[in-house]
Amino acid sequence: MSNIDSSLIVLSASGISWKPGPLHGKKPNLYVALYRDGKEVQRTRTIERNLDPKWEHIFHLSDSGISLRVFHDSSNPLSSDKCLGIATVDIPSLAARATPENVEQIPLTGGAADKNSGTISVRLIQDTNQLAALAIEKAKKDAQKVGLAGAASAVLGAPEKITGEVSAISSILPVASDLVSTLESVTSKLDIVIKLGDQLATIHPYANTAWKILTSVYQVVKKQQETDGKLVTLAKTMDEVYSFVKDLDFLPQKIKDLEQQASAIVKQTVESHAVEGIWDTKQQKIEGLCDTLLKLKEAFESGLTVQSLFMSTKIMDKLDGLEQSDTLKRLNPSDMNAGLRTTCLPGTRQKLLDGIADWITLPSATGNVLWLAGVAGCGKSTISTTISERFRALDRLGAFLFQRGDSAHSDPGAVIRTLAHSLGLFDARVATAISAAINRDAGIVNAPIRTQFTELLLAPLQSVEQYMDGPILIILDALDECGDADSRAALLSLLAEEFPKLPRVFRFLITSRRESDLAGRFQSRFEEISLDPGTISDDTDIDVFFRHEMAQIGEQKNLGAAWPGELNIQALVQLSGNLFIWASTATRFIGRYRPQQRMNDLLSRKQAGFNLDELYSVALRGSAPWDDPSFAQDARNVLACLVFGKAPMTDVTIDKMLEQQSSEVLDNLGCVLQWKPGDVVRALHTSFLDYLVDPKRAAGMPWALDAAVAHHMLSAACLRILNSELRFNICKLENSHVENSEVDGLAERINTLISPQLQYAACFVFDHVREIQSNSVVLGSLHDFFHRQFLYWLEVLSLLGHIQQAKASLEVALRCVKLHGNAVELEAFVADTVKFVTAFTPVMQLAPHIYLSALPFAPARSLVAQQYAKAYPGTLQFQRPTDDDWPSMKELLQDAPTSILSVHMSSDGSRVAYGCFDGAVRVWDVATGLVAPPFRGYSSSVTSVSYSFDDQHIVSAIGSTISVWDVATRERKQFTFNSHPPPWPLVWSVCFSHDASKMVSAAGDGSVRIWDAATTELLVGPLMHPNAVHAVDISSKAPYRVISGCADGSLHIWDAETGTLLAGPIEEHIGPVTSVSFSSSGMLFASGSWDRTVRVWDGHTGKPAAEPFYGHEDEVRCVRFAPGDDGCIASSSSDGTVRLWNARTGAPAAEPLLGHTKSVESISFSADGRFLASGSTDTTLRVWDFKNLTSVAAMVQDDQNQIASISWSPNGDWIVSGSRQGTLYLWDTRSGQHIWGPIQAHAESINHVCFSPNRAHIATASDDRTVCVWDATDGKRLLGSLTGHQGEVNSVDYSRPEGTRIVSGSTDGTIRIWDADTGALVAGPYEIPDAEVRDVRFQPNNSDRMTSCSTDGIIRMWDSQNGTALFEIPGNSAGFSIDFSSDGSYFTSNAERERVGVWDATTGQPVGDSLPGHGEFVSSVSFSPTGEHSRIASGSADKTVRVWNIHDELDRVEFFGHTSIVTAVQFCPTGGSRLASASVDGTIRIWEMTPAAEGPLGDMPLMWDGSVFGYDTKFKFWVPPWLARGLYYPRNSLLLGLNRQTKLDLSRFVEGANWEKCAVGA
Repeated sequence: MSNIDSSLIVLSASGISWKPGPLHGKKPNLYVALYRDGKEVQRTRTIERNLDPKWEHIFHLSDSGISLRVFHDSSNPLSSDKCLGIATVDIPSLAARATPENVEQIPLTGGAADKNSGTISVRLIQDTNQLAALAIEKAKKDAQKVGLAGAASAVLGAPEKITGEVSAISSILPVASDLVSTLESVTSKLDIVIKLGDQLATIHPYANTAWKILTSVYQVVKKQQETDGKLVTLAKTMDEVYSFVKDLDFLPQKIKDLEQQASAIVKQTVESHAVEGIWDTKQQKIEGLCDTLLKLKEAFESGLTVQSLFMSTKIMDKLDGLEQSDTLKRLNPSDMNAGLRTTCLPGTRQKLLDGIADWITLPSATGNVLWLAGVAGCGKSTISTTISERFRALDRLGAFLFQRGDSAHSDPGAVIRTLAHSLGLFDARVATAISAAINRDAGIVNAPIRTQFTELLLAPLQSVEQYMDGPILIILDALDECGDADSRAALLSLLAEEFPKLPRVFRFLITSRRESDLAGRFQSRFEEISLDPGTISDDTDIDVFFRHEMAQIGEQKNLGAAWPGELNIQALVQLSGNLFIWASTATRFIGRYRPQQRMNDLLSRKQAGFNLDELYSVALRGSAPWDDPSFAQDARNVLACLVFGKAPMTDVTIDKMLEQQSSEVLDNLGCVLQWKPGDVVRALHTSFLDYLVDPKRAAGMPWALDAAVAHHMLSAACLRILNSELRFNICKLENSHVENSEVDGLAERINTLISPQLQYAACFVFDHVREIQSNSVVLGSLHDFFHRQFLYWLEVLSLLGHIQQAKASLEVALRCVKLHGNAVELEAFVADTVKFVTAFTPVMQLAPHIYLSALPFAPARSLVAQQYAKAYPGTLQFQRPTDDDWPSMKELLQDAPTSILSVHMSSDGSRVAYGCFDGAVRVWDVATGLVAPPFRGYSSSVTSVSYSFDDQHIVSAIGSTISVWDVATRERKQFTFNSHPPPWPLVWSVCFSHDASKMVSAAGDGSVRIWDAATTELLVGPLMHPNAVHAVDISSKAPYRVISGCADGSLHIWDAETGTLLAGPIEEHIGPVTSVSFSSSGMLFASGSWDRTVRVWDGHTGKPAAEPFYGHEDEVRCVRFAPGDDGCIASSSSDGTVRLWNARTGAPAAEPLLGHTKSVESISFSADGRFLASGSTDTTLRVWDFKNLTSVAAMVQDDQNQIASISWSPNGDWIVSGSRQGTLYLWDTRSGQHIWGPIQAHAESINHVCFSPNRAHIATASDDRTVCVWDATDGKRLLGSLTGHQGEVNSVDYSRPEGTRIVSGSTDGTIRIWDADTGALVAGPYEIPDAEVRDVRFQPNNSDRMTSCSTDGIIRMWDSQNGTALFEIPGNSAGFSIDFSSDGSYFTSNAERERVGVWDATTGQPVGDSLPGHGEFVSSVSFSPTGEHSRIASGSADKTVRVWNIHDELDRVEFFGHTSIVTAVQFCPTGGSRLASASVDGTIRIWEMTPAAEGPLGDMPLMWDGSVFGYDTKFKFWVPPWLARGLYYPRNSLLLGLNRQTKLDLSRFVEGANWEKCAVGA
């Protein structure tokens, strides 16, 4: 058996075992995944809420080593898909038993419970004919579901027919001459149809296309020696169908009488051809085409209707397309309603239309993009609409996008989303691929357009290319009206560079005016058709148009058959200058009132080419009473809404905006406007709008518009509407738990409850404010708006899906208020609203949480909170920190395409250049929030990026290449050069000298080179190092020096002019150096390393200038001196924080900057030191207001308390904590105050602390390789450092109950036992070869025994007297922690990396199964001292604490609250009713084991990225990052280590269905 010819049909499953957890539904969402070699390769669709699912899914097999796995599809962000069973599929055995009807039941095993989990039903199909019959039968059923049963039957026939003819058709011998002669006959008959010309105007375009296609195929086939017999069959069928052509005498009348049938025949002929000139030879498709053509012939001969007979090759895909529609809606496409667009009159523009159709249909050597360029009014849009309808009729129109000249519907950022949406609706295979991309990454719809292009177009279309028949037409009409030159720059770059990469089956028609930015991108790159003046059209087309339109006017106005007369027609044609827009405007003007008089008016202009401006002037003057000042003012106001409005408006909306009736004005201007009551008002052509606002063209005319006046009027109108119509809970949302997107009937509520004028005003008020000079009237309205309506405005933006634009809008308002100069109070308030929106945009996506989360958590000093908080007493209250003010983050760029690896601020701080993992360098304008199109060179990651000090150039390192870019022209100022010789190493770091004359680079081959920045000449170097050089910097003052940092941890100082080594190697770091930075004076430099330290050195000698700075909990990624007095250093780390240090003392200079969720790879100061930028692998870039950071005084205690270990005193009154900074604290567990501390106990991290059994002493173990003993009452050292370990000491423990000995374990692989009173070594070292000891503990009540865990994955029980291993338990992960039960009978540790195990301390046998649940490694474990030792606590790197019942894995408690790794957990020794947990977030949390009193959050709420969920899994509120670390949870009785503590008072908090009651009077 050949597995390639086999398919496995997964029919259904039954008997599925399902035990829902607290976050699950009552029934699962089930799908089946096919696994090969342990990897998922295919999957079925998901059947929701069903224990007996039926899939009937066909898996095509390529080998026999497979398994099927049944999963529950989880939509909860806190849990992954759960495997409910695995079926091993033995293909050879199935094949041996396979019969046409045989269904196999395969048992499901494994899953979570590792037991029988039901069965799965499958069929193995080996026969191709049988599989084809099944597929067609399923397709017919699918077609019936979407109302296509008739078409499906016509196309597919019966399965038996298909099966029977597979072999029959394949037996036809290729006869090339037969096909040639048949094609020749068909094309000759089509030629006759074409030559009938105007008599067949509606058929001619399709006949012409069919003739061109078949002629092309005919020429190819003539050159071939062989061809497929199936094609002969199809060609002969066509020849038979066109037999009606033989009756030449009666043919024209017959085709006219049966126009519909004849049109269907030629359309089907076009469909029978596949793009690139080669017919598709799939048997099934050819049968369908033949069958349909014969039915069309029968319809032609009998006069039957043909609506259901056209066969499109994608007919069977429509059902799947419908299934994807909900996902596609998330693309938020622009509305493309072509209902009012016109097409060319039959018989006009025929040559041009046929030429475009030929280019689309026939093979092309010039690419897949055609640019139709021409002046305004030449008919580009009419042509594109005509082409779209022609190919829509052929089922070949993939997408038709047209721009409207208004910002709401002409957003360049929406083009890719709208294209993807249209193509998804066009073809279900495309929809499936696009939907998969959206489901993989929901944020892709908001990503930069280049990322959208790759994920939503390029990858999906390439994945289905082999299944697509062409051509598929995509039209982008009026691209010049899509934004402005700046806003569409990225789109044009994408169109020019990336669209040609799309599969050739997709053909693009782009129309536009010849704007300079478009011409620069498209000329010489795309096939071009130019509609220049004089060649735009010919007299014949314009003549046909005028005759048609004048005949209609004459009939409507009863002007008689002779009207308007031949001479008048000819005169109009001459005056038009061959511009269709002139002809269209003239006919509308003539036809609306007294046609003969208006025609005479126009014809009095005798010169040819009577220009469009003059026509507009005559038309306007003759249409309305412009001499009436009141009418003229009303008309200008209406026209201002049309010209300067940011979105289309209906007459009703215009009335509300202007507080006047617009219908009379609109009636009078019907010759230039499209309008009917209740519909959107549009200009007949955009050239009319251009005319109205151009002072050179409409100067002095009563209809001329002044932009400033118009924007002032619209600003005032918007503010009046906002101040009068906004209100609380405007859409009557019933539940605060529900996201906006899930609100039932939200679109209908918006349309009903938010008026069109209010929608417009909310979205665009500040677009108009931007364009005006501030004045007292506007300021007064702004004051009312901000002090009364601000929150309601945010609510409307949230509901409309535009909350992201709020910040930019408020910054516009702030600039407007500042311009006024004397509105200090309002300026301060608006500035506070910017901070409010910046901080709370993430939660304002849910409208109720503007009131429930944002407002209550705003700082007490916030002016917004002070203004509005009293109006909403039903929100949560909390004990606020004493320094409750806004955090220091100024700006945030979210959702960069990929990880950000390097950042550099421009000198003035207005822009940030950043290098990304995808190989692009981008520039973010901090003020506007816009990201310029990327500087892109290569596909490697950008490892380094730097501005020149004058901000004119950017240098980047990408792979082995250095590139220098001109910021203004966006071009490489010089050629990219391979900076280092082959084999080309990775360039890790590159920077400019202060005067931009030199560049310094560091590379993986151990070299540093200094280059001439203008010529790229190598000036100095290579300066070689023994290892890769990761970091380099050059001093800004003479004598110029270069510092380099290496992978071996060494540093070197070089003379920048001569290359002489001045100092080094400097070998203090114990890990690779990642970053170096000179101070402004050059007297100092800083370095950062994988060893988690920041160090400061003398800039000339390289000698240490300070002790190492400890604080980061992971490797340091970047260090930078702040500009100025050499006093401050910033550092970033893989721990996700940015820290500020006093450069001389190493003391924290401010609180850590929090917000990034992953490694902060790079930081950069602005030249004036006002701002600090940080870029992270979390794809965000942040700018911090460095001059307004929180003062150090309130935060020192927090920074010195990054806690690594804790221990309760035996009586439970105290807790001792040891920090990563080497400090000790002793805490009172009743008051929460520290009794003493901080004490600098060790030079490096304190990894473990332990109370003596009598609570008098404290033992500590440190990275500095020592053990110390301290007096617990005052923190004084009792014993000097116990030395001997050759590596970091990870663990320390007292013998119990006597406390006379101390045991320690180290990374040197040894265990040592010390006398607790004298410090003498009494036993050991006991060695574990090739491993590090992570933890070691004495057995309670039997200190002759002890147990250890180590990095070799073996847990050992030792005889502490002689070091003999009593037993070993191999096969565990490298445990971090171990603990005994209080009676010593059991111990617990990591069983696996993320699981906890329990063993019998006597036998070493496991007690029950290991306990799963944590999402990251388990860092600490603790036994409860009571309850028969049945409970264990564990802390993890997943930031959670769990408490387990070792006899029942479902009986567990999970505590959320820590914002970083949990380093230690320990039950209180006196009864176990309290549990302490410590974290590197600087906090110790005391958890009560007794359930908390009932409240809105339940007993154990969940927190995920600040979002707090009750134990009912309902979203309750969102806590901002600066408060999350100090937030008390329901079971927290105490929180130690932070001054900024947040204790919630939920006594008045209303949420869920009662959320509306938060407001006063609700």
